[in-house]
Amino acid sequence: MTRFAYTLAVAALLSLFPPSFPVAGEAEAAGPALAHLVAQGDFEEARRLLRAGLEGQPAAPLHLAQLEGIIRQRQGRTSEAIDIFRAILSAAPDFTPARMELARALRVSGDTEAAYHHFEILSRAGDHPVLRQMAATAMSAIAADRPYGFSGHVALLPSTNVNKGSGRTTFTAGGLEFVIDDDSRAASGIGLAVGGDAFGRLQLGNAHALTAALGLDIRKYENADFDEASLEGELMLSHETAAFRLDLGPTGAFHWQGWEPYLVQYGVAARFAAPLSPRDLVTLSFEALAQDYVDLDYRDGWRLTTAASFQHAVSPSLSVWVSLGGTLERTEREHLDHSDVVAGLGVSKEWAGGLITTLFGSYEYHGYLGNYPATSAPRRDDKVALGVTLSHRAINLGGFTPQASYQYSRQFSNVGFFDYDSHDLNLGLSKKF
Repeated sequence: MTRFAYTLAVAALLSLFPPSFPVAGEAEAAGPALAHLVAQGDFEEARRLLRAGLEGQPAAPLHLAQLEGIIRQRQGRTSEAIDIFRAILSAAPDFTPARMELARALRVSGDTEAAYHHFEILSRAGDHPVLRQMAATAMSAIAADRPYGFSGHVALLPSTNVNKGSGRTTFTAGGLEFVIDDDSRAASGIGLAVGGDAFGRLQLGNAHALTAALGLDIRKYENADFDEASLEGELMLSHETAAFRLDLGPTGAFHWQGWEPYLVQYGVAARFAAPLSPRDLVTLSFEALAQDYVDLDYRDGWRLTTAASFQHAVSPSLSVWVSLGGTLERTEREHLDHSDVVAGLGVSKEWAGGLITTLFGSYEYHGYLGNYPATSAPRRDDKVALGVTLSHRAINLGGFTPQASYQYSRQFSNVGFFDYDSHDLNLGLSKKF
């Protein structure tokens, strides 16, 4: 590590704290001297100087622990340094200097995925522009060193309504009462999801790259009729600068239902991301797909999907976002053609102790064009969903990260056949290789 890097790392102890950890006066002025002492290996004098400068400060234990972690790094005891920095973040998730040194130590240890995660947080919510730039540079270097990757996941999927079927036994249309068959009514059960994603990237100069990605997801339920699988792929050409990133290329998917071929989709996708400020990120996406149903030719047609989102990093441990999107789908039957609007919001928080929570909610409106069969009006759906996701930064099961999520969904429809609610759990493990 260069002397400049060490100077920044140790000075960060004293000059880049969030407002909840103020340090001033003698301690702040000691930054360059601390950097020199650590660089020279005079650790005892560095400890003495920092203790004197922090005397009476309520956050002194955090800063003293930070120095111990930096000393371990200097001594080549990287795993011990990682444990120290993680302990600091467990107590104070917004302590930016510890997150920076943790990211560096993880990268040295070879855990580039975890390092990238922390650098990404710092690049958007770091307390100082130099810190944010260092994090962004490290992210680019990690990406350049990893031209390919793979991730896998497995999850249990308990649900009160596996098939999102109606909770009713009958519904009325056109003055007539219809009985809903058993396969179309709500069915509770437990599913098993298994899948993985892989990518390969070819760098084309400083600003361009070509990335191929493939994803497989399989879901098995007690009733084989509800089983589903999908294989998705894309080939994206990206252009990235300091001001924005643009991805554009062909995409496609093959879907199975009940282990029978069901739907083929192919088309083009585009994604755009641009920071409005160090803490604010805007993303846009667009996808245009042709749809070919294997046995349901009347559903063949096309589908357009757009979405925009805004994310604000309040701090390294707290972020909020809102999103708005829409879908147009056209088929061979007017009563199946629909135009949708989707809005969502969420907040993610890392708490002292390592617990990470995400609360989210969404609203969807589905407006169909033609009159629903046997009725005198088009179908209209309003769907609301609320949920929470839980994970813990300190919990690791053989290299796999556990995560639990719960979602409640309720759809109101003027056609009772499509009126339903559902409680869904996802208890999963994931790992990036």
